[in-house]
Amino acid sequence: MSHAVSFLTRLAALDAALVAAGFPATSPWWRAQIERFMRAARRRWVVRAGRRAGKSSTLCRLAVAWALWGQWSVPPGDVAVVPFISVSKDEAAARLRTIGAILKALGVPFDERGDELEISGAGGRPVLFKVFACNTSAVVGFTSIAVFGDEVARWESRDTGANPAREVIGSLSPTMATQPTAFMVLSSSPWSVDDFHAEQFDLGDTGFQIASFAPTWVANPTITEEQTHELEPDERVWAREYAAIPGATVSAAFDPSDVAACFGRSPAGKLGSGFLAIDASSLRGDGFAWAAGRESDAGEIVVLEVDAFEGERLREVSIDQVVEHISERAKAWDARRIFADQRDQPALGSMFARRQVASEIYSWSEPSKEEAFQILRRLMRERRLLLPDHAGLRREMGGIKAHLLPSGRTKYATNGLDFASCIVTLAHAVVADDFVPGGSNEWELLRYFNARLGGSGAKLNGRDYKLGLNEPPLPGQRNAGTRMGNMPGRGFG
Repeated sequence: MSHAVSFLTRLAALDAALVAAGFPATSPWWRAQIERFMRAARRRWVVRAGRRAGKSSTLCRLAVAWALWGQWSVPPGDVAVVPFISVSKDEAAARLRTIGAILKALGVPFDERGDELEISGAGGRPVLFKVFACNTSAVVGFTSIAVFGDEVARWESRDTGANPAREVIGSLSPTMATQPTAFMVLSSSPWSVDDFHAEQFDLGDTGFQIASFAPTWVANPTITEEQTHELEPDERVWAREYAAIPGATVSAAFDPSDVAACFGRSPAGKLGSGFLAIDASSLRGDGFAWAAGRESDAGEIVVLEVDAFEGERLREVSIDQVVEHISERAKAWDARRIFADQRDQPALGSMFARRQVASEIYSWSEPSKEEAFQILRRLMRERRLLLPDHAGLRREMGGIKAHLLPSGRTKYATNGLDFASCIVTLAHAVVADDFVPGGSNEWELLRYFNARLGGSGAKLNGRDYKLGLNEPPLPGQRNAGTRMGNMPGRGFG
């Protein structure tokens, strides 16, 4: 009897014992796919299956069976490890709980210590089941006899919002180097068409891997297709979550008609104070851009100047000359301070300060960019953002992409968009209440009347306003209590 047949026989017996203990049986689809993988003797198995398809519970059974009866061997002094990697430590810990429940039902003794669980595996040698969140810092320094990646398409870095699967899997693969029978399972419901898991699935069956696909109701026949439609009426979401069809997760950050409306218009209000925002550069290839203009008493942001040191012009100047020029432009616009992101600060801040120009620095993050883009969308929708006829700025504003992340957050791609980044920095200033277009009076009145009228709105400057519960915060909203201290009727609450 071949090892694959012997192992599959033991796995079937394990499944029968679990069913007798009250666990659900492994579905026919999963049994067939596990057999196909084991007989193929490939190093990687890529599984795309819908949500609630039984991925985690089935693969935990496979992990336990392989630890107990797999054809693996580690030298004395080494310990065999079966790592589970998930989107978060909590998700990974859930796999450890499932493994513990399986071992209890089988009567296999184990020791649980924090993020790991130890048993005596094949030949009485110890095996550790360990759980990790999806980062590269902890997935090194051990010997893997099998690796399980859980919901790989939905992994997400908390810092960058990017899917770190390529780097994490790259760090994990060497842990199997001394184990010729070790394998890796990359299991997930789909997310996008171009993440690492999607790329591996699209490779299909090769000499290195096999790929398996099933919608929820095929992999888990206890759920019907009709039930999945009842659970998710949105056809687009249903296709991704249950039919296991990846969706488009990248879209334009702004409505094209709103972008177009920013150009070629005259301000409705009287122009007032000036402003200037920069997108700094190291002068080693990317441009050093700025955008300047004036606010209006109608609450508009009116950008009137957009320029950059770029191309040949970039190679002919020093950073000191750039700062000198931008300082002169700030003074020409009567801008009290320059708005900038955190790049190359505080060096630039001190250089501007020596020229009697103050600077306000904003540390961009994914949450701060989300707020900034909400403000920009609102300003565009209300026709309060006016931009000059600048080809580069028009192209960049229309080209910013919004990437929907599995967590529900949105990641905005602004790298290399120097002119548009100046506008995003302006929005950061609005969010921080450092820049309130048109002064604070109109925004304060709007908040005042919304509070007095129970959110029914107000008419200001001939326009109707309403602060809806789902709207992004208005400029000045964070400090509304302080700024409304001088409003008539203070203490109306």
